Order: sequence, then structure tokens, then C-alpha cells
Amino acid sequence: MGVKKRPAIERLMERITEDASGCWVFQGALKSGYGVIGLAGRGAGNALTHRLAYEYFVAAVPEGLDLDHLCRNRACCNPWHLEPVSRIENVARGLRAPGYALRTRTHCKQGHEFSPENTYQRAKQRVCKTCHNVRSSSRRTAA
Repeated sequence: MGVKKRPAIERLMERITEDASGCWVFQGALKSGYGVIGLAGRGAGNALTHRLAYEYFVAAVPEGLDLDHLCRNRACCNPWHLEPVSRIENVARGLRAPGYALRTRTHCKQGHEFSPENTYQRAKQRVCKTCHNVRSSSRRTAA
């Protein structure tokens, strides 16, 4: 028989550090910036640390809702930095977060201006025509 694993919440609390803004930053595995911790035993799966902490200290997350990080720090698992909201609200808040620059950028990553003459509009993203043309011509010459 194997050794019984301690509860995930105990292991979680040992692996967090509090930063100056009050975030409980998980010092373990991250997936897309979110903390991930193994559950009770082999094959039991993993849990997102912010959900685990919220459900332990506050309440179950209502069905159909996401937990929004009010602090905008995905590695934070401080339950008082989390709020259950709809997926639409969570995404909208993320788009308005400081530093999000999709619609405020004036130039592409290569420094070309997003002018009407140099921009393709695709669904919800802008594509630099200059960069697109460079990629297309390099593909043609490589073939």
C-alpha cells in the first residue's frame, strides 16, 4: 500500500507566499499562469489553486460562473481577490485590465503602423499587411 497523500489544501497553503499587494502567489506548477496542484491520490486529477482556495475558505463556485481575479494575477489564490462572475463578464474585465493593449496599440510587434492602408481586420483581430506580405513571400521562396 502506498503512502496516503495529505489533503490538497494543506499542501497548497505550504506553497504560497504573500506579496506586497496581498496576493497569495502559488509557488508550484503553473498552467497558463494559473496554479495547479494534484488532488488526493494517483489518478485523482489536478485542481486549479484559486478554485481550491475559494471553495475551501468561501463557498462553492456557483455553476456556470468563473472566478475572476480582481487583482489580475493568475497565480494568486487569495480567495478575497476572487469573485464569481459570468464568463462574458470575466473576459470583458480582462480586456479592460491595465496593460491590455489589443485596441490601443498603434503598431504591430514589428513596428509597422496599424493604419487603414496597412491593416486587415479579421473577426476580432487586426493583422499588419506588411508582416502578412513578408510571411507570404518567405513561404513562397522556401517552397
